[in-house]
Order: sequence, then structure tokens, then C-alpha cells
Amino acid sequence: MLHMCRNCGVKLIECTATNTVGQFSAIKKQDRVFAVKKTSELAPYVCSTCGLTEWYVKEPSIFKE
Repeated sequence: MLHMCRNCGVKLIECTATNTVGQFSAIKKQDRVFAVKKTSELAPYVCSTCGLTEWYVKEPSIFKE
């Protein structure tokens, strides 16, 4: 998917972010305590002109109600 900078209108560049385990993930909040957690890796996209950074999940469909 193509992501564009809201400030400059240029294409955002997909990057990686690091932490102690090597990737960030978003976890869908579950209604039930013991439900299987659905996760999707998060990817930062950076504007090479102004530095705006936006995060997108790789699998947005798992967050549908």
C-alpha cells in the first residue's frame, strides 16, 4: 500500500524500528479475558522531506469488529 506524507505530499518510506525483541506489534483488545490475542506487526513509515513518521499495521483486517 502506498502511504503519502500529509505535510509534503511525498511517498513515505517504510522503515524498521527496533526494541529488545526486534519488532513492534499491535494487539487487538479482546472482549474476553482468555481469548486468543490477535496481533499484527507495526511498521513505521517516514517522510524523507519533513520527518513525519506514521505507524501502520501490516494486517489491518484483524482489527475489524
